[in-house]
Amino acid sequence: TRTRQDPIGRQYARFCRKLARLGLVREAHEGPADFARRAATTRPDLADEIMRISQLYVGLRYGQTSPEQTASLQALIRRFRPRKTAGAG
Repeated sequence: TRTRQDPIGRQYARFCRKLARLGLVREAHEGPADFARRAATTRPDLADEIMRISQLYVGLRYGQTSPEQTASLQALIRRFRPRKTAGAG
């Protein structure tokens, strides 16, 4: 049978794809916290959102999960719609 990715991992992958469209590609050796710091430094205009999403993801991935927190992560990532360049639009 095909193994399906867990919902938390699927949401984080979606977040990473959104950042990749901005040229912020997660390196194979980078953990989520390191990637978040690099992305936030590169795009300070998105730093708050990047850090909030990443911290919630790390908490869910490596700690206790709850349906509420999982839904919160999904909502934050859904609303995360960064522009290509800082200050655009």
